[in-house]
Amino acid sequence: MKLVREVREIRSRQHIIVVLTGDGKWERRRILPPLCEKYNGKDKILWFPDPPIGRLETGLKPLNAVKSYIIAYKLTRFLFVVDREHLPPEKEISDALEEALRAEISEIRELVPHRAFVIEGRIREIPFTLYMVVFGRTSKVEEEIAELIKLKCGEEIRPERVKRFLRNL
Repeated sequence: MKLVREVREIRSRQHIIVVLTGDGKWERRRILPPLCEKYNGKDKILWFPDPPIGRLETGLKPLNAVKSYIIAYKLTRFLFVVDREHLPPEKEISDALEEALRAEISEIRELVPHRAFVIEGRIREIPFTLYMVVFGRTSKVEEEIAELIKLKCGEEIRPERVKRFLRNL
């Protein structure tokens, strides 16, 4: 995977996945760039566009942009990462997704229970695929990073102390 920030860096639109986040700064700066660096390749490009100035939205609100990317750039594959704390209750997620996407959803497949989904839908008769990853067992990605620190470093830390721990490495 190769991470690009600007649309002008994209040479071919064939294997592009637009990345949207329902949380913001942490995923934008600390999660995705290192993952892309580790799994860098040439066949998949992740375009992680910056949100409009002053419009860092949380929850499902960033999905409102999907329609614009489909119409303006003819891009139809998306990755949406969001902390669990920003989602509605699971029984309401399907309706909330449909409303946020302003699209007709034809299928939601659960790849990992309560954590990873593939959503197929249509906007203006154009089919799209949205891959959705939900971070955190109960709340946010820091819970999972705390588990990783325990496994790799043998140190138990509370999720709210993860950022401080990583800064001190």
